Amino acid sequence: MLRTLLMVSVLLCGAGWLPGAPSPQADRALVEEVRKLGDVDPQVRREARRTLMQLTRSDLPALRQAVAAAGPISPEQAAALEEIVIHVHVSGIELPRQPWGFLGVELAMPGFMPDGQMVEEQSGAVILSRMPGFAAFEALCDGDLVVGVEQAEELPVRSGTDLRAVISRFRAGDRITLLVVRGGQVERIPVRLSARPAVVDQAPLLEALAAFVESAERYFDANFAPVIRGRREP
Repeated sequence: MLRTLLMVSVLLCGAGWLPGAPSPQADRALVEEVRKLGDVDPQVRREARRTLMQLTRSDLPALRQAVAAAGPISPEQAAALEEIVIHVHVSGIELPRQPWGFLGVELAMPGFMPDGQMVEEQSGAVILSRMPGFAAFEALCDGDLVVGVEQAEELPVRSGTDLRAVISRFRAGDRITLLVVRGGQVERIPVRLSARPAVVDQAPLLEALAAFVESAERYFDANFAPVIRGRREP
């Protein structure tokens, strides 16, 4: 849950809906993506979550209409929708930015896993948490182990310091492929890098981000929570 996270730190093919386009009534393709958030297949759920996270702020009213039309909403769907709405709301905030690429992650200390356990050997950068509104929040999961970047195979990623150095070689908007150990398997995860905030020191950035997320949570509570409550599974 995002509130807990911060306390410790495409297009739709073959459909008539496009991100940013007005929708006077619930669009069927968007409704279908909301329904997929409750699919029994975890991969389908992940793909729907990522698709919906590519929305813009102007799409949020259409998403609200889709939630209202999607039928009963499970607790899993509700939790995913909260993450999606907060991420999209925060990503629309104008911040002073630099042209360099940025993932938006908090990395575990070298030699430690996200649960605080020490590891004798570590080959990769462990994702402790992700910042809403930035690239990693769409693509990665807490606990992922990033072991490389396909577009910079000559640069090993053995630690968080290595990952930061590799990402700094790319510009905002660049599309890269991260090599990520997830569930014991190496996956190729495509990411479109965000723009690096002008203030990137962790403490002030997290402080500013907490204020943005609080605003996004209020938006969710006012606009989406009542609809979700009305569509809860019995």
